[in-house]
Amino acid sequence: MLQDNTYASVSVIIPGYNCSQTIGRAIRSVASQTLIPYEVIFVDDKSQDRTLEVLYELQKELGNEWLKIIQLEKNSGPSVARNAGWSLAKSDYIAFLDADDSWHPQKIEIQYQWMMNHSECVLTGHLIALNSDKNSKAVELVSNYEVLPITKRMFLLKNRFSTPTVMLKRTINLRFDSEQRFAEDYLLWLRVISKYSNVFMIRHELAYIHKAAYGQGGLSQQLWKMEKGELLTYKKLFRDHHINWFIFKLLTAFSLLKYLKRVGVMQVKREKRL
Repeated sequence: MLQDNTYASVSVIIPGYNCSQTIGRAIRSVASQTLIPYEVIFVDDKSQDRTLEVLYELQKELGNEWLKIIQLEKNSGPSVARNAGWSLAKSDYIAFLDADDSWHPQKIEIQYQWMMNHSECVLTGHLIALNSDKNSKAVELVSNYEVLPITKRMFLLKNRFSTPTVMLKRTINLRFDSEQRFAEDYLLWLRVISKYSNVFMIRHELAYIHKAAYGQGGLSQQLWKMEKGELLTYKKLFRDHHINWFIFKLLTAFSLLKYLKRVGVMQVKREKRL
């Protein structure tokens, strides 16, 4: 059971599917924060492995009032899972973490306190670093960092925030698109910045991915599906009148060029390994 009685008003939402090998690392990175969030809500997306068994063991250790477990009746994707956790959250702020990623121990302390001191801000993100298990980086305490405003134009050209870096106000009147399984986070961030404007980036690495962005496993092997998700995001922004026809066509072309470049880079790497 956690002993710290001082909690940040943050609900951490973690969706997961067949993540028994990584979920312990993710949740322990939350439990080890210098400022503990109020609750962790894990949403199991109908796992078929030992995920729930591992979670219940963690719950015995950390407390069922702090670590809450939700089970979906069918596999529905990350959008549905995150929305389900969001609907049950009790805190003023929501932070997202993926089951195979982890956080710097000061992530909540830095991000939550900055947002509390800047109440006009509805969403923040920060940098994320590759920290593989084979070459783990030593964690250094953060003494100073830079915070920059992020414009809609900047975000349209590139998704600036990986999901495990985002913290937002629980009460914003937007949610993940439940029909979209790829680039669903990018779509939500763009809808938020289109409606509220006040979005900022903390320029420090406060989260870690444990596999290369286009390496082995998971979504990283499904580049075309990810590309289609980004194209669908721009289409929905155009439909919702957040961008005009000319910008929609320009972004579509730019996105396809980026995709072709990624495919080319992967092909070169594959040829070098042969």
